[in-house]
Amino acid sequence: MSTQTIVIGQPCKTKKLVPIKFNQLLNLYLKFIPNNGYLSTDFKFIELICKHYCSTPEDGWQDLMFVYDDPTDRESGVLLVGKWNDGVVE
Repeated sequence: MSTQTIVIGQPCKTKKLVPIKFNQLLNLYLKFIPNNGYLSTDFKFIELICKHYCSTPEDGWQDLMFVYDDPTDRESGVLLVGKWNDGVVE
């Protein structure tokens, strides 16, 4: 499965060094909880919604991302915070 990364309002950059990392996900109660093992390779699409969305003492600035597999079924996607880094998938 190939994953496409998207920066809202900007063209994709395809060749960088530091991969995307997910740290937390937004649950149904609108609380961020620890990531239960999601990897960037688990999804076909990763959208960077907001760079430097929030900050934590452990990880510093966190970026807000929306991930999903089917562009016709975006409601099955997940909101995650982590490090967009260079926007590449490993």
